[in-house]
Amino acid sequence: MNSYIYTGTLRHKRLKPKFHSFFYKIFMVYIVLEELPELFDKIWFCSARRPAIARFRRDDHYRSEAETLDEAIRQLVHDRVGLFPQGPITLLTHLRYLGFVMNPVSFYYCWDKSMSRIEHIVAEVHNTPWGEQHCYVLECPRDWMHGSAQFVLDKEFHVSPFMPMDQKYAWEFSYPEHCLNIEMNSSTNNQQVFQASLNLKAIDLNSSNLASCLLSYPFMTTKVAAAIYMEAAHLWLKKMPFYPHPIHNKKQSNLGTQKS
Repeated sequence: MNSYIYTGTLRHKRLKPKFHSFFYKIFMVYIVLEELPELFDKIWFCSARRPAIARFRRDDHYRSEAETLDEAIRQLVHDRVGLFPQGPITLLTHLRYLGFVMNPVSFYYCWDKSMSRIEHIVAEVHNTPWGEQHCYVLECPRDWMHGSAQFVLDKEFHVSPFMPMDQKYAWEFSYPEHCLNIEMNSSTNNQQVFQASLNLKAIDLNSSNLASCLLSYPFMTTKVAAAIYMEAAHLWLKKMPFYPHPIHNKKQSNLGTQKS
């Protein structure tokens, strides 16, 4: 099983209550977790051991007491579904570039022992500016060997102040091969209100390709962070409905009651 760089396009489209859309070019790495930290040792400007221009840092990803991320995700899947992944785990994510990282969502693919079938997908979602994380563990169809698979689930985690919590998700994943496509739809009262999509193509993960991506997509993770705040400003100016963080808002309300 190989690690890759995926390059392509990220698109966001809000359909209700007012239309708003944007897209930008993006690149992400797709890495085999059990190959860390040695995976990046041959790329002089990249490391999983120490600060570097491009860096994989364990603390940037799913937080747990496990020493390695590979162990942590295996334990997470076991805790949620009662089964330990037996095959390799691959991760689609952003690295830390020039000391900065921003990962709105990363995807872990848990393969079977034969490395021929994906058994579970873990979507690790981070929210900004609260710095919280939440993992959705998706059980893949047993006959999913190619094409795409669809999943319907309840929203469990506050991500955007311009989206309510009472939503359903419909996610669609293609197999991570030469092309990788992910589509994430949100609906309220059975009406689709939002769509995000990743459309990517694989290239080899090596020094020249990673350097080329860093030159073609400079400050990638900084751009992701800037886009989040810039698009939030656009939504605010369009007077989209605002939904405070439910937990933080409740805490503030309780504190106010105590003070009175």
